[in-house]
Amino acid sequence: GRVLAEELERLGVDVVHLADVHDQRPFSQAYQRSARTVQEALQWHGGVVAVLDLHRDAIERPPGKDYTTITVDGRPVAKILLMVGSEGNPHAQANTAFAETLKSLMDRMYPGLARGVKVQRASYNGQLHPRSLQVFVGDYRLNTLEEARESARLLARVLKAWLDAQA
Repeated sequence: GRVLAEELERLGVDVVHLADVHDQRPFSQAYQRSARTVQEALQWHGGVVAVLDLHRDAIERPPGKDYTTITVDGRPVAKILLMVGSEGNPHAQANTAFAETLKSLMDRMYPGLARGVKVQRASYNGQLHPRSLQVFVGDYRLNTLEEARESARLLARVLKAWLDAQA
């Protein structure tokens, strides 16, 4: 998250980076805790155009490093999965459209970077904003931290391209 925020700021994008840790006991309440944090931030910071919740994936029985890694400009980079939760989410359609737009940009700018868009029957706080996504950067076992950081830098460039297209 820090690398993504720094790269966006370097590209001239205003960022609100929330680094609160919500993944603590009881784990079943992590999304409720993070929802409160995001709601407070949205109240304090008007004009937020997107909300991204970054994670490293934990793929059950991962098929191998090629599934989560590509090479960009000669460097290994963690692939990115964009996730939308549809459960109790009135913005599910808008969240999905945003995810598909970002994936399309990734495919054009960095072919193979996107691992796809997945809509899952779960609540991932997408109800908080029409452009809210969970972003899974590689896998915590298969990708190094540097591969994830490189991926965050590329994602920042994709987001900047999306923002420029909105202007």
